[in-house]
Amino acid sequence: MSLVLYTNPASSNAMKVRFLLAELGLEYERKHVPIGRPRPDWYVEIYPFGTIPFMRDGDLELGESNAMLRYLAGREGRTDLYPAEPAERARVDWALDAWSTQLRGPFFPAERIALMRTPIDEGGSRAEDADQAELAEAIEAVKPRLDLMERFIASNGTVLGTFTTEDRATWCSDSDGWSAELRRSKNGRHWFLAVFEAGVYRGRYDSTGWHVATDRKRIRHLRSYQLPLVA
Repeated sequence: MSLVLYTNPASSNAMKVRFLLAELGLEYERKHVPIGRPRPDWYVEIYPFGTIPFMRDGDLELGESNAMLRYLAGREGRTDLYPAEPAERARVDWALDAWSTQLRGPFFPAERIALMRTPIDEGGSRAEDADQAELAEAIEAVKPRLDLMERFIASNGTVLGTFTTEDRATWCSDSDGWSAELRRSKNGRHWFLAVFEAGVYRGRYDSTGWHVATDRKRIRHLRSYQLPLVA
């Protein structure tokens, strides 16, 4: 198989590449890389930076998830996802890089508290078992970044007005059946972190704390809009 993705379920960077591969309908081989550091010698030998993901496509070797998004969209000629026109493409590049360098980092403390008290390769932790005061503090620290994120959201719910590679770039984390997705409320006014177990909605974190689900609707029935970046 031409495409090989070195990945881990807990890596949001790898996840966005998997989402785009699915969007493009491309088959690929998945190779598991442990999330813990130091990374295995066999992985560092083929990819000295040791970050996740890493991709091979025939003779091409490629690191950095945003580079993979750009490459895959271009490989398939999907100018609707990654525009050919320089100005439009530059806006996509700007949004991709801004997410990675300006917005993504502040979410890690909340994810670690909510889902990673147990090592993620061992299944992760239950969100309701997290230290709620510690989590609330971490969520509070994220709020200014959420305000910045609003500037990237168009009125139709995408990042730049049309669905692009950036709209596959901003999911949170996924670990052995547990997943967390950053979402926006149905009226578009509030952000929250939706937590699922094996596709079952378990509850959400928002600015007021943890709220356990009163029912267990499947994802497809959850009455909220996914974050426009993954619409």
